[in-house]
Amino acid sequence: MSKNYKNKEFAELLNVSVILTLQRWDNSEKLKAFRTPTDRRYYTYEQY
Repeated sequence: MSKNYKNKEFAELLNVSVILTLQRWDNSEKLKAFRTPTDRRYYTYEQY
């Protein structure tokens, strides 16, 4: 089973900013986030 990462955790792994980088990459589809049923972004280890 793969670990899922919250925005902050994944940003720390990549050493980038959550708002300035991860959200921008998601919006531009450069690194598309998965979404929970409550519409929160999350990422998987495979995306790392």
